[in-house]
Amino acid sequence: MTSSRQYIIVDDADSDIRRSSGQAPWLTNRTDVAASFKRTLSVYRTDVNGTGLNVRPRFEITFHGTDIAFYGTASAGLAANYAIDGSNQRPAEIAIGNNLLGKTNVKLWSLTNLPSGQHRVEFFPVSGQFNLDYAVYTPSSSLRTLYVRKTVVKDNQDRSFGFSANHWTHEVGSTMSLPIGLPFSETLSHTKTQGASFTLDFTGSSIAIYGAKNMVSGLLLATFSVDNRTPTVFTVVDGIQRVNSSNWELNSQLYTEALVPGKHTLRVEVTQISGDQVFYVDYATFEASSDTTFDGSSPTTSSSNTNSSNNGTRNIIVGVLAAILILILFLGSWYRRRRRMIRFVEHQRPPYNPHSQSGHNYPLHSSPQNGQYGPWGGAPNANNQWNPPAPPYSPPAWPTSPPPAATSAHIPSWESPIPTQVPTHQSPLSWQPPPGPPPGHVGQSPPLNLANMSSPPSPPAPGPPMPAPSFPTPVSAGPREGQPSSALPSSGVAFPPPPGPPPAQYVMPGPPEHSPPPAQTQPPAQSTHQPQPQGGTTTAPAEQPPAYRE
Repeated sequence: MTSSRQYIIVDDADSDIRRSSGQAPWLTNRTDVAASFKRTLSVYRTDVNGTGLNVRPRFEITFHGTDIAFYGTASAGLAANYAIDGSNQRPAEIAIGNNLLGKTNVKLWSLTNLPSGQHRVEFFPVSGQFNLDYAVYTPSSSLRTLYVRKTVVKDNQDRSFGFSANHWTHEVGSTMSLPIGLPFSETLSHTKTQGASFTLDFTGSSIAIYGAKNMVSGLLLATFSVDNRTPTVFTVVDGIQRVNSSNWELNSQLYTEALVPGKHTLRVEVTQISGDQVFYVDYATFEASSDTTFDGSSPTTSSSNTNSSNNGTRNIIVGVLAAILILILFLGSWYRRRRRMIRFVEHQRPPYNPHSQSGHNYPLHSSPQNGQYGPWGGAPNANNQWNPPAPPYSPPAWPTSPPPAATSAHIPSWESPIPTQVPTHQSPLSWQPPPGPPPGHVGQSPPLNLANMSSPPSPPAPGPPMPAPSFPTPVSAGPREGQPSSALPSSGVAFPPPPGPPPAQYVMPGPPEHSPPPAQTQPPAQSTHQPQPQGGTTTAPAEQPPAYRE
């Protein structure tokens, strides 16, 4: 079966075909032609002239579609003019083979490739005898209301026909010529098997099946059932006919029924066949309803047209697949370019360093410059985080005035932190005491007990100098009650023990023999990683510390 081909068929006696009003001696309306559609035929004679406006034969039809064709009985010497949508008359191309002269269901003239929409065709026979049986056009408008109550025709090769397997023979092409004429669209299906059947799906408000009859011997009966209702038996050939194998009928109505508008399914089955009888099925017609849909295929009538339809469908499928493939390739290329761009941007951007305090984000994986990483030196640790370098050791400045009096409630700690770095010119174990007090203080500090000191750690890489710690001003005081003055050093400062048990006392050593270095006018930058000594003003305790002695 081919693709769906639904057309609108207009009988010559239908009001959609308008003829000249009044006296028209050149027109003969026949209603007794057994081989014609609905047994009617309009004959336009060009050898008879009329009067007034009806001097020459003419007719016109208005339709919504993309092509139109006129069918009828072929005659020799036929010529005509036509006009489309009010245009000037132009010659109609009529080419009929000699083998078709006198036969019915022949396509006399057609007009194709019209713009979709409403058209008006005027036809003027010029010579010969123009025998019009019906017109067929392809609907194009999406407005279904335009075709309500129009007669839709479906050829037996339409895919909505479903024939039982191995029971039917389908003949297609111009060779399918019967002695009386051609079947509709030059296709015909037939069977001689009892029990053979077919179904037809359609949407409309009536149904009719047309075929061919041959008056040969035998009986032919078939049942017709719509929507699984009780089948109706129809006698195609009653068996008492006058046998004449040359007597054929085309466009013979085998069955008709009025229905409720909607979707329906017709089932036809051959229940009895005998003699030389053959069951022929040509086409079906039904009245369109508001739910009827149409296919935009052209009503062409040859096997080459079927091939063209198949080629057109194949080309559409190939075009759609090619468009999908091109779209997939384009999206894939765009996605790969986007991924490459994202990787490039991420590679150019340095990683974020949460330990940067200068507001700069220095790469953690950059190569060292002059042995240092970044502007402050240092190096990444095991966690790939930047560690600042330890500052070089700088001795604290000696206080220039006595510390304030301390109380028992709060005794400041005068213990100096153990240095974490030894100058490069000294060994790790030969630590030197800080410089002594400024001039005016005499005496010597007791020697430093190195036994209680642990070895300092290995010196890190040099860095910024350590700021000098600030000391509170010492407070002069005499010896405590019950304590001999000889317990105090001859020179130096005695500091109260830090709070907490057991109380300990640390005595600042005296000045060295050399002169102390000049006081720094501006302290160096402080490192965030160096602990700061306790400072600030403190409240003197109730018990007075020992005073300085000169």
